[in-house]
Amino acid sequence: MKKKKTGRKNTEKMLLLSEERKPVINECFQGLLASSSVVIYTAAISSDYETTFVTENISKMTGYESRLFIEDPQFRLSPIHPDDKARLFLKLSKVLDEGYSYNEYRFRHRNGSYLWICDEMTVIKDPEGEPMEIIGSMTDITKIKKMERESARGERNLFSLMELHKRNFISVEEIFDFVLKEALKCTESKFSFIGLMSEEKIIAHFFSKEALSDCHPENITKNLGNYMAAFCDDVVRDKYPNMINDFKHEREDYKKKYLQASFDIERLMCIPVFDGKKLVAVGSVANKGEDYDDMDLRAMITLLEEMWQLIKNMRAMGQLKESEERFRSFVQVSPSPVFATDLNGNLTYWSRRLSDLMGISDGEAMGKGWEKCLHPDDSDLTLKELKGVIRNKVDYKSEHRFVTADKRVLWGLLQLSPIKLAKGKVSGFVGTITEITEKILAEKEMEARLDELERFRRATVQREFRMKELKEENLLLREKLVKLRSKEMDKGI
Repeated sequence: MKKKKTGRKNTEKMLLLSEERKPVINECFQGLLASSSVVIYTAAISSDYETTFVTENISKMTGYESRLFIEDPQFRLSPIHPDDKARLFLKLSKVLDEGYSYNEYRFRHRNGSYLWICDEMTVIKDPEGEPMEIIGSMTDITKIKKMERESARGERNLFSLMELHKRNFISVEEIFDFVLKEALKCTESKFSFIGLMSEEKIIAHFFSKEALSDCHPENITKNLGNYMAAFCDDVVRDKYPNMINDFKHEREDYKKKYLQASFDIERLMCIPVFDGKKLVAVGSVANKGEDYDDMDLRAMITLLEEMWQLIKNMRAMGQLKESEERFRSFVQVSPSPVFATDLNGNLTYWSRRLSDLMGISDGEAMGKGWEKCLHPDDSDLTLKELKGVIRNKVDYKSEHRFVTADKRVLWGLLQLSPIKLAKGKVSGFVGTITEITEKILAEKEMEARLDELERFRRATVQREFRMKELKEENLLLREKLVKLRSKEMDKGI
């Protein structure tokens, strides 16, 4: 009899202890989730995948209270960027079959701006293999996306400059046509324009094909001429770039001039081009999908200045100037650290920006001196790759580690391209080393976060199954307790 009573008391103590620990465990678990930069959520197995739980840090990430995601099943999907919804919904339709889904999409913050979200979903199944619920995580990757985009834009701008100097143009019109196309790519604009100046008046207009297609054929000369004159007035007068990101709310005098042209302008950037102190041309791009920024401005200034240098050379010599002087002029305005080698791989030029980056002078870097900037663990493999590139006279792009004069290790994007003269003859190579240390570190941090998230996901799955086991154990204990009490009552009777 004593043994039975002791067993019953132990069972009751275990149940009581289990119930007492639940709030403490839940509080610790919630605190851990709230302090994380990763948002954890669960969703029901249904057509809407409505949110059943989300950590409180969702409000810090998105500006919306966590309760909104629970109260409205559609709320989590409504702020997703319209251009990303169809792709996301297609992947969601496959998540039950595949068991996992990885998505990157834009999510509208409460303040109206868009975040880039990395969203991973895992289907949790019961022991019989039937889907129970979905566990997901949301990570803000906006900074990484911005860095990737700026890096891609920088590469695009440098490629335009390199192509401008590698091509064998035979006329000024060819140069204008090339620059108009590259201006659209560098700034992601819809229209581009160039005007040649004489005594501060535009005497000739050149327009991208996209601009011509948007103007009525019978009014092309009048309308496009009026357009260029209207929007370049301030630039001609002030001799300073002009950037307008909200044309609809611009000054009335601008709007009156705008009515003479048949363009629907939303954003505009206009840049003066000088030969010494003399204004010789203006260039303009319009209707980028988002606001123009300083990177767009720098890209256009560099592109237009190099364009004018080529035109000057053609006028002076009757052909493009293929000389070291022009190359040096190019790299002085280039925002990237530039170098050049001969056909044997010996360094012939080391820009000031590379000296600043690596901490060694051009004299130290000449010939094979620059090779000491390569990370000792990578130098043999890197030099072997570069020898093959120079031997085959092909383009090259790869990420490498470098060591500066003060022993700082940095990551750089090394690019190399052959310098082609007339009839395709290669005279050497031009290259750049663009520092991408922050990008690499951000990627490694992201990988670490994803690894941490995977460990957390596994722990969560194990916790779910452990909770289920505990519930089953509690149920068995309760049944035993009921039976013990029933037997005691029977004996008492």
